[in-house]
Amino acid sequence: MKNKIEIKNNKVIKTFALHMDYVRESSIYEKIKGNGLAPEMTSNWEGCIEHEFIEGENFAKIMQDSMSNPAQFLEYSKLFCVWYKQFRDVVNMSMGDADFSDFILSDNKLYCIDFEHFKPGLVENDIANLATSMCFGEDNYSVFGMENAKIFVKTAFENLNMSSEKFYTIVKTSLEETCAKRKIASVKSVNEYFATFVCTTFVRVSYSKNIIADMFSVLSKSTHMWTLFADDTSEDAQKYMRYLLGSVKDDYNAIYLTDCGETKEFPLLIKTYDASRLLDSALASGMELLEVVTEKFNSSGLPIENMN
Repeated sequence: MKNKIEIKNNKVIKTFALHMDYVRESSIYEKIKGNGLAPEMTSNWEGCIEHEFIEGENFAKIMQDSMSNPAQFLEYSKLFCVWYKQFRDVVNMSMGDADFSDFILSDNKLYCIDFEHFKPGLVENDIANLATSMCFGEDNYSVFGMENAKIFVKTAFENLNMSSEKFYTIVKTSLEETCAKRKIASVKSVNEYFATFVCTTFVRVSYSKNIIADMFSVLSKSTHMWTLFADDTSEDAQKYMRYLLGSVKDDYNAIYLTDCGETKEFPLLIKTYDASRLLDSALASGMELLEVVTEKFNSSGLPIENMN
């Protein structure tokens, strides 16, 4: 059964097929009354909600059309985050299965027009689900979509209270579930790359007498799951991470490159917590050279993969 929607006298009347959907949506409308987060509810009765009609453009189409213009896409991502933060402050509910198609944009103001799928849940779930929906084309991963999804996720992290560790786990699951629904072959390295880019601390290496101590200092303060040490610019570091994560295996906790058969110290991508414990132990033993620590990674069951 489907809900019935009518527009009469500049009002929208929504008749619900399921009573629980009506209870959920009418309750949310009551809580956000006067906040400008949705068209104002003017009346409700058993199984029906009436609210003002607002002319606007579907936000899903706006987001899709703006993907070819990164600056514009960023502004719309910020606009959504402003709406979402205000909504969370008032109601503190997850969007559930709702997406950008449940919003309209009118006079540069965002309104939600469908709350029946909203439920208790985490911010990280909502951002992961919305970002994942951008990562695919009709029958495969979309590099173009994934790059825009990264802009959206980065904006969310800058504007919302999110945990990178929770997001890392949730978004990988979301990508895998989306692949299953669309019957697309799930590629672990691609999922890992997308899940990791916001969970990585980038550090430009400055060579010093005790590089282990410098690395441990960074690791002990990092709140991200991964840390990438590189001796190049941040732009190149991003390229390194793509290359490294493209060949990551589930049981690897650290990866470094080789050049002409000789081990290079950097770039080095390592799991922050495991490496922090390991380098702490190395410092306590008086170790200073990275080569010694890489051997310790291998002997302690935290392998490093040599990439040719």
